Amino acid sequence: MSSVNRIPNEYKQTNLSRLSLILLGALTWIIISGCVPRLSTETLVPVETPGKVEIMGFIKDLDEEAGSVYISFDQAEWFDGPQAEKAIREDGLCADPEHGCEPPNGFYIRNQDDEMDAFPVSEQVVIVMQTLSHIPDGSYNSDERIDLDRFRQAFRCACTSHLRLVPYWITLDNGVVMTIREQYVP
Repeated sequence: MSSVNRIPNEYKQTNLSRLSLILLGALTWIIISGCVPRLSTETLVPVETPGKVEIMGFIKDLDEEAGSVYISFDQAEWFDGPQAEKAIREDGLCADPEHGCEPPNGFYIRNQDDEMDAFPVSEQVVIVMQTLSHIPDGSYNSDERIDLDRFRQAFRCACTSHLRLVPYWITLDNGVVMTIREQYVP
C-alpha cells in the first residue's frame, strides 16, 4: 500500500474558513468601493454608480411643498485643463484658434440649455460651502458645513446673492439630493 499524505478534516475546515473570510472581505471591499460616487481626475465628469450620481450645475430655486424641500437645478458640465480648451473649441468660443483657447481661470462651464430638473432634498442633506462666510483674516471659510435651514436663508438673502450664481455639485441617491457642495469659482 502506498503512503498518501492525508490532511486531517479539522485542518481542511480551518483553511476553508480562512479562505472564505478572505473572499468575503475582498467581495465586501469591491461592493463598497463601487458604491461611492467618484470624479474622473481628468475632466471632473461624474462617475455613476448604481442609484447614485454626482452632477454639477446651478441651483435656481429652493421650494417647499408639503414639508419637503425641493431644488430647481440647471445641470451643466465642468471642464478643466486640456478638456476645457477642447470644449471651448467645440463650442466655437475660441477667440484666437491659432494661439490656443486656454480658458480664463483654468476651467470652462458648458451650459447649453436652461432646462430645469426638480429634486427633493433629503432631511439629512450634507451641505458644504466655500464662500458663505469669512474667517478672522478675511479669507473665505472654505469647506464650511451648514444645515439646510441656514442654506435656505443664505440663498434667499440679498447679502449673499452670489450663492444663486455659483455652480454646485449635488449627489443624488435614487433621485434624492444627499449632498450639496458649492464649487469655488475664482
